[in-house]
Amino acid sequence: MPTTDDTITLQIPNVTDSPLHIDLKHPPSTLIQDIKKHLEKSHQDLISAFKNRVPIKALVRGRATLLDQTLTALWRIQSWPEEPVALLAVGGYGRAELHPQSDIDLLLLHQTESPSDALNQAITQFFAALWDIGVEVGHSVRSIDECRTQALGDVTIASNLLDTRFLVGDRALLDELHRSLDTPDYWPIDTFFAAKQKEQTERHNKHHNTEYNLEPDIKAAPGGLRDIHMIAWIAKKHFKSTSLSALLQADFLTEDEYEELRRCRSFLWRLRFGLHLHTRRDDNRLLFDYQKSIADILDYQDSTGQRAVERMMKDYYRCALTISTLNELVLNHFQDTLLDADQNSPTHPLNGSFQLRGQLLEIAHDQVFTEHPEALLEIFVLLASDLHFKGISPQTVRLIRQESNRLIDDAYRNNPKHHALFLKLLRSPHHLFSTLNKMKRYGVLNRYIPAFEAIIGQMQFDLFHIYTVDAHTLRVIKNLRMFRYSQTLESHPIASQLFHQFEKIEILYLAALFHDLAKGRGGDHSELGAVDAKAFCTLHGLEETDADLVAWLVEQHLLMSTTAQKHDLYDPDVIQTFANKVGTVDRLNHLYTLTVADINATNPKLWNAWRAELLSRLYTVTKQLLLSDAEPLKKSEQRLQAQSIALNYLASDNENLDAAKQLWARFGEEYFLKESPENIAWHTQSILAHQPSKDPLVTIKFLHAPNTTPLLHLFVYTQDRPNLFFDTVATLDRLGLTVLDAAINLSDDGLSLDHYVAQIDTTSTLSELPNPSQHVQNAITDAITNASPTKIRQLRLPNKLRSFDVETQVSIENSDNNHTEVTVKTLDRPGLLAKVAEFFSRSGFDVHNAKIVTLGEKAEDTFAITDQDGSAITDPEACEQLKKNLIEHLLI
Repeated sequence: MPTTDDTITLQIPNVTDSPLHIDLKHPPSTLIQDIKKHLEKSHQDLISAFKNRVPIKALVRGRATLLDQTLTALWRIQSWPEEPVALLAVGGYGRAELHPQSDIDLLLLHQTESPSDALNQAITQFFAALWDIGVEVGHSVRSIDECRTQALGDVTIASNLLDTRFLVGDRALLDELHRSLDTPDYWPIDTFFAAKQKEQTERHNKHHNTEYNLEPDIKAAPGGLRDIHMIAWIAKKHFKSTSLSALLQADFLTEDEYEELRRCRSFLWRLRFGLHLHTRRDDNRLLFDYQKSIADILDYQDSTGQRAVERMMKDYYRCALTISTLNELVLNHFQDTLLDADQNSPTHPLNGSFQLRGQLLEIAHDQVFTEHPEALLEIFVLLASDLHFKGISPQTVRLIRQESNRLIDDAYRNNPKHHALFLKLLRSPHHLFSTLNKMKRYGVLNRYIPAFEAIIGQMQFDLFHIYTVDAHTLRVIKNLRMFRYSQTLESHPIASQLFHQFEKIEILYLAALFHDLAKGRGGDHSELGAVDAKAFCTLHGLEETDADLVAWLVEQHLLMSTTAQKHDLYDPDVIQTFANKVGTVDRLNHLYTLTVADINATNPKLWNAWRAELLSRLYTVTKQLLLSDAEPLKKSEQRLQAQSIALNYLASDNENLDAAKQLWARFGEEYFLKESPENIAWHTQSILAHQPSKDPLVTIKFLHAPNTTPLLHLFVYTQDRPNLFFDTVATLDRLGLTVLDAAINLSDDGLSLDHYVAQIDTTSTLSELPNPSQHVQNAITDAITNASPTKIRQLRLPNKLRSFDVETQVSIENSDNNHTEVTVKTLDRPGLLAKVAEFFSRSGFDVHNAKIVTLGEKAEDTFAITDQDGSAITDPEACEQLKKNLIEHLLI
């Protein structure tokens, strides 16, 4: 039945099979119930259409159309006084972009300064009817003058008015509103542009100025929908257009760029639609615990080397990067072409291909890249060669994006002239990180190194890597560049000193570029990346020894961090094995520097004083071993060396050295192998100052290394007893302290010397206390002296961790005759260490060492244990039973 004066049809075009024909002569109460039921059915139709992959534009526009029809019907069954009034859609609804839970923003426009009582009553009844059908709206009731006044004082309101769309009522009012806003003093384009740019900058700052947030806001973050709206607002304000097509017609967008924006907008619309279906609210944050479900809703599938959720997030990040780049390009072009047209800076020729305008590089003529393809690399070499060059002009950026796709092919990549330019770029004194980042954004880096294309936007669905692979890769280079500056001497002393010793710094940069380049392919990314790196270096004419070094660094880039975190660095065999793999001091120097930069670029929270100390020790002892022809020190020699250095510390503090030696005579050799000389001196001073009658001794020190999370060192000296390890770690866990390392030692006279390293986690309130050290000290003392066993805190599993299915595995090794090494791999969670300690305590095992490794959502913790007789557990059946019982305990 067609729509007439007495009827209105409610239907989502191409989605709803059975439209609702509203007969406006029927009683309003009946109509409202019919409309409400139809809206509920239409919502289900939208969901079905979405699952059947109906084009997202039809769904987004279709829901807006349905609301248009609904509001018109409700409007027409109301009694309106004879006063000019109009209902307008604004904001996202004004753009006809409605997702399942989107805000519905309305402006009820009237003419007079104060609407009559009759009009106010009609307005109230109208919005009550909306409430009755289950539609919640945000609305404002304003006169034309009020709209203008409020918009003049708020650029956000001014932007919303640009998206105004007529629904029903007196259309002449909208025309009158447009005329009132079309005056020279109402937001001149330069003022409007500056205000919107400031607004965008502030919005981007809230999202860390990156498209690669782990939990992005797909509307507000850089590269989100709001960045497309920003482009559209400028088009509407300047060109008086209702769409992006005006920018196409005015040559502010090319056909390809216009299609890129439309494609990316469709993808983000589909993502947002699925997010609304999943959360059932207007939520634009793609939280970690939603991502797997959204990937399933959008029909992503696992593939070789990539999970479905990683494929979805890769598509998102690549889209966000495209939108962000085009947003920057169009706004810079607008600024350069229209706002600065009357004050163009003079140009300064640099060579036959390029000139400088202000502080921006630009091509000398339109055929530069066609006539001189090497200029696609040369412009970036220039950009990185001078601190005063701030960027590349918009028109030149546009040409780079176009020509790189056309010109950079295999022949281009095999050209020695281009090889020389790329290596020259890596040796540039300035702006290397930002220049490489621009090369990526403009499509040159991934064309020149095709493998780089595959990692753009490649995320890893875990809590360990917080950056995409491409963002992480460039951050490694950024960190390496930071070692040039004197301020890093304090936070990274060894790496900073080494950096200035390297004669060919490009070796490190190349290793950084390729170290993760093979992620997502399947297989060992280190091995695959090493092959790629060797081929690239050979092609670019590096000496064979340099190419081999780059390839080795790529293949072994995880060796040093793995050895430091998972192995006993006081074990001579561990050091010898590591030294054999490294081979030379030059390799060690490069590997150490790359490792520090890599860890800091993976997740800033990973770097702390403890990891710094582990890597420093591994570097130092390995270097000593590689520089000498001698075998690693035997354990007895290590003990004497540690005691000698510790005595020097004690002597400088005027301690009684004879008393220290007498005390050490009661300590076993293992204690001196586990502890650094600095800690031995600290422990010794504390014990000698402690009153023997007072038991236990609990002493604490906080270490605040530059740019790292503070660490707590806890030393406990007390009579050994069952459950001591469990009581201590359970108390630390209750205080919100995450244990990173534990060394448990026993003196000849039955005293326990226990040293724990811990850091404050996000659940702790310790930092809010006036004296956190004293608080921890009192809590540990109470736990040790209390006859009742310490209780484990029961904490809810965080939502983020619920997204992971990590299998619990336990392995047992008896390479050391004195201890059994138990390694637990499982889902990390609050209280995990206390739970493991509880098991060992109940089972009658003593813990002598604990090395805690947390890799995002995964825990890989290793414990050295003995039975009640102080012996290793060597019986195979007993080991299997231990594994079974521990797994069962952890799954309770």
